[in-house]
Amino acid sequence: MALQLRGAGLLLLCATVSLGCAPYHVRPLTSVPLLLERAATQTRAGIRVTVAVPSDEESARLFGVPLASNGIQPVWLDIDNGTDLPYWFMPSNLDPGYFTPLEAANRARYRLRPGANESMRTHFLAGVIEPFIGARQHSAGWLFTNLDQGVKPINVDLIGARRLVEFFFFVRIPGLRTDYREEDHEQIYGTDQIQDVDESALREALERMPCCATTKNGSGLEDPLNFVLIGTQDEILPSFARTGWHMAEVLRPGAALRAFWSYFFGHQYRYAPIGAVYAFDRRQDLSLQKTRETARERNHLRLWQTRLRFEGKPVWIGQISRDIGLSFGLKGIVTHEVDPDVDEARAYLLQDMLRSQRLAGFGWVKGVGSTPSSAPRHMADGTPFFTDGLRAVMTFGDEPTSLEEIRLFEWEGMPAR
Repeated sequence: MALQLRGAGLLLLCATVSLGCAPYHVRPLTSVPLLLERAATQTRAGIRVTVAVPSDEESARLFGVPLASNGIQPVWLDIDNGTDLPYWFMPSNLDPGYFTPLEAANRARYRLRPGANESMRTHFLAGVIEPFIGARQHSAGWLFTNLDQGVKPINVDLIGARRLVEFFFFVRIPGLRTDYREEDHEQIYGTDQIQDVDESALREALERMPCCATTKNGSGLEDPLNFVLIGTQDEILPSFARTGWHMAEVLRPGAALRAFWSYFFGHQYRYAPIGAVYAFDRRQDLSLQKTRETARERNHLRLWQTRLRFEGKPVWIGQISRDIGLSFGLKGIVTHEVDPDVDEARAYLLQDMLRSQRLAGFGWVKGVGSTPSSAPRHMADGTPFFTDGLRAVMTFGDEPTSLEEIRLFEWEGMPAR
């Protein structure tokens, strides 16, 4: 028996030594052609920036370990400074919680393989991007960010002497199917259907739009359409990315199951699906949300592009509300409990957009219809809501705007909230 135990111990020791000496394998960037094909490039102010985000499987091949299972997502950056001025890349503006290369390597390290771990640390350190890009210089490498799925918002901010050059990318990642239509204005409506409006006509058109979204057949009332955004996707989406909003996953069986676990058992699921409601005879073009610990508590919104174009920019209309828990109906149906004070969610959105520093103007128009809290309206599923009846209108630009410079549409008085 002692000999058997001694033999087992020797086998365990040999296995441990073998594991400790096992090599660390990685693949070069060129070995992942699909990643390079998905790379996006923008040029501005004499600077060219290219970004790429590997899928979870591609990341594992490139770094030899499943970084995604550790909540880490590497982002490839290639910055070519064609100017006579030096610039600094700001990683914290891309992801305030980014990981250092050694921090990422420590998260993913092996047990009982010190040699492989040391190789991993060396590989991670060698591949990181240098933040300083001198005049006529070039810098390329990885930044280790927190994991996103489906679509990755990427801010690349470069600071020079009395100058800030900003780039924003929305990079699709294989895997998660998000509730996001990429069609531009003309693809949805056709050039001949788009209506250019001045400020007076814009106000009038927004006041005439439907008060609320509807069910698919148009017969049932859904969420009030309580805000308007004016700008291109490249102008609007960075503001949401900077203030912590995320895409929602398309409602499919797997997503529905994950949402169920999040709602009832408190599991985190920041991509929880947002149900379809309808305006202009179609479901929402875009869904976004900002969740707490579980999907039962979240701000969520839906957006539709309208036929309107103001000062050359598309006009979007949307609804925003806040889920605050679960509601158990008389028929045993379990649904979201929506905060009936939808004006509070509208005010929250305006505050977020002001905080993003990309808001160029705002104001309020009528259109929803005033409903007091003492006699709320109800959606098709019985969910109540009350409102002052106004829509928040927000316009966006591609440059920072100080609070003193923001344009105010003097259409309706400022609401109480």
